[in-house]
Amino acid sequence: MTEKFAKLLKEAGCHQVQMGIESGDPWIRSHVINRHISDKQIITAFKLCSNLGIKVYTYNMVGLPYESMKEILATIKLNAIVRPNMTQVSIFYPYHGTKLFDVCQQNSLLTDKDVRDYFEDTMLAFNPLARKQILFSELYFPLLVRVYAWLFKLPKRTRLATTRVIDAILISKATALLVFLPLIKLGSFIAQHELLLKCARALRQRFF
Repeated sequence: MTEKFAKLLKEAGCHQVQMGIESGDPWIRSHVINRHISDKQIITAFKLCSNLGIKVYTYNMVGLPYESMKEILATIKLNAIVRPNMTQVSIFYPYHGTKLFDVCQQNSLLTDKDVRDYFEDTMLAFNPLARKQILFSELYFPLLVRVYAWLFKLPKRTRLATTRVIDAILISKATALLVFLPLIKLGSFIAQHELLLKCARALRQRFF
């Protein structure tokens, strides 16, 4: 994405661009999913489109091999920086015949779990703690992006201190064990009821 290309898209009538961030962690992006682009390139690409009034839509993944909550938060934060009009996040699935399938096999991550919806569960053999972090992050990804986008608007000293506290809470094992599971169940319950889902969306837009 260059300034010239973005302008050509705009002149051609383009009103929305969908781009894959996938992971906000540079090491995961480069060494695990083989995407050799920098944070700066991603931020610039989204900025070029947004400045021209082209809506931007991000694709993201959680539950990648070698990924922890720290790397998931990097993905959330990068989305908060580029401020997309809409985000999509799915849980990684290792397709047979790909290099990542081999990586999962070599690290004994493959299970026989029959996962047919990449938005509900992981088929990899993560420990219970990591699994809760993955499911929570996928379910609350858009909300977390909005929270961090709000944090990034604060004065520098306040922003740094508050972000460190929020990071520590979300990465904490105690939070994953005691808080994430009830929130996962709550989110799943709300998603199954249209009225509750509309109310949740309205609250999210109101406060974030």
